[in-house]
Amino acid sequence: MNLLENVKWASVSQIFKVIVQIANLVILTRFIKPDDYGLMAISMVFINFGLLLKDQGLSKAIIQKLELKAEVVNAIFWCGIYTSILVYLIIFLSADFIAGFYESEELTHILRMIALIFPIGAFSSVHVALLERESKFKIIAFVELTCSIVSFIVAIILAYLGYGVYALVFQAISYSVMNTFLLIFSKRFSISISGSLKLAPIKEVLSFSVNLFLFNIINFFSRNLDNILIGRFLGVISLGTYNLAYRIMQFPLQSITFVFSRALLPVASKAQNDNKNIERMYLNSVFSIAFLVFPLMIFLTNFGVETVTVFIGEEWKVTGEILEWLAICSCFQCINSLSGSIFMAKDKTKFLLRLGSAGACIHITGFIIGVNFDIVSFSKIYVVTTVINSILVIYFTTLIIDSSIFKVFSRVKGILAYSLVSLIIVVNLSRFLDEYAIFQNGIVNILLNSFIYACLYLSMIAVLSSHAKLAINNLIHRNSNS
Repeated sequence: MNLLENVKWASVSQIFKVIVQIANLVILTRFIKPDDYGLMAISMVFINFGLLLKDQGLSKAIIQKLELKAEVVNAIFWCGIYTSILVYLIIFLSADFIAGFYESEELTHILRMIALIFPIGAFSSVHVALLERESKFKIIAFVELTCSIVSFIVAIILAYLGYGVYALVFQAISYSVMNTFLLIFSKRFSISISGSLKLAPIKEVLSFSVNLFLFNIINFFSRNLDNILIGRFLGVISLGTYNLAYRIMQFPLQSITFVFSRALLPVASKAQNDNKNIERMYLNSVFSIAFLVFPLMIFLTNFGVETVTVFIGEEWKVTGEILEWLAICSCFQCINSLSGSIFMAKDKTKFLLRLGSAGACIHITGFIIGVNFDIVSFSKIYVVTTVINSILVIYFTTLIIDSSIFKVFSRVKGILAYSLVSLIIVVNLSRFLDEYAIFQNGIVNILLNSFIYACLYLSMIAVLSSHAKLAINNLIHRNSNS
């Protein structure tokens, strides 16, 4: 498969996951209490950190290597088993302490049960890495769709029967069990039990995986430090408003960029010695992500407050003000998201670690300065640090593939211009329409503004963008040949 095919099937899987997440919110919240969701949220902080410890970057090494020996795959498989069991035992033994810290005995049982996903999932982590290496995203999409449906049904039944938070716990466990079973069935490879203690072959990928592991650890803490500092110095109310704005900003960003990053790594790894080819795939991905993310986020830079107050409530107005600033961050972060795949494909994880460390220092400095002001000012400073870090990351990403940061700007400048022009027209038109009573209704106003904005943006893209025309022509030509 090529990049387009990878993106197509990764998108199918991701879109369905988003639908299930929305259905979770709409249906399960009718049966599960807010405090149960709170317990699950606390548990997921430790589970997500455990996922970093479990993988150690080894699965990405399977995807990246041009030549992969059977003994290396076998060693990675058994290393994953041992590490997952160790992570499970750490969480199991520390569950009482964590529950005591949060003053919730229930948390002990939740952590010990949901942590079972580590040893269960360990048996299929190599299988999914091998499928991604071979760009078999159609199979992966089928597996993930099936698991999402089955686990969602399990959650609905248990929630209806009154199991509360355990409906969410068994949703995660059932997903892991089903995922492991289907992946093992979908991808067979030789597992040597006699070689279960022979971990020496891992040395071949150790440099790659250790640097990637350290980068992920640094990235995890730098991305979560803002919440810790805001909660400590600005209070829980400020943290609540900021966290909601951040989640709204990240939701479409993560869904879109995750698809392209995941799809890009295997094809870029196969072309790791062909910088021209990698540059082409990278710039095409930059354009595609910007095409989807830029207009949405630029719209929110002006209509964030209105959108939040209409759909969530007036009491969340400050969240809207924060969102209008964080939307700027999203435009930079969406381009940054591809850099990890490029650095991994080029086996430059040591460089990635250095960049991640520099980025963490930039953001932490901004956080320390920001907590001395109000939450909106904190968000403005976060925009500044994001812009500085993004320019640094994009510059070095283009450098290692013999490209230029100006080529990246060239790919997105049209989208940026069309989005801004569309926004200016809609803002001025909105002021004119506000004189009429029907348009003073919040929902009518925001829906009409977004519709007009989308029509203007897509019209300009279709008529004026040479990159969009080329992409459409290539897609038509590809479909006519298939």
